[in-house]
Amino acid sequence: MPHFTDTKNRRWDLTLNVNAVKRVRDLAGVNLMRVLDEPQLLAELSADPILFVDGIFAVVMPQAKDLGVTDEQFGESFDGSTIEDATSAFLEAIVDFFPGARRKTLEKVLGRAATMVASQEAKLATALSDGTIDRAIDEAMAAIASSGPLPEKPASIPAS
Repeated sequence: MPHFTDTKNRRWDLTLNVNAVKRVRDLAGVNLMRVLDEPQLLAELSADPILFVDGIFAVVMPQAKDLGVTDEQFGESFDGSTIEDATSAFLEAIVDFFPGARRKTLEKVLGRAATMVASQEAKLATALSDGTIDRAIDEAMAAIASSGPLPEKPASIPAS
């Protein structure tokens, strides 16, 4: 079962079923049933950590209620690592939710996305280690320095 652990060391099981999908739609405004037809939904979720955590909370709401955890407390228990782990669990739960051919299609799409992310991370690591990023920063700083002094701050406009 897909799961993640938050910064308070609580384990959250992510099981998608029709009721959980309905809660995500009603509470976070994201219709997970359209994820194959509108792949930008996953991009929107990954680009907006607040929306993502709201969606995850909608999925785990019964567990949160049993533990007495509010949505605010839930959000406070997320850091970058938690978001990364929750994202992996959430994607796995989405794949598990869909039947047959749709599941296979989604697995392929997510596999391709993971390959692209790994490729971009490798390029970034190379740019960091070979000095490309340092050179770009040095060039930008030199361009700023050679453009002359910064303009003076405008005088305040007196009140009438």
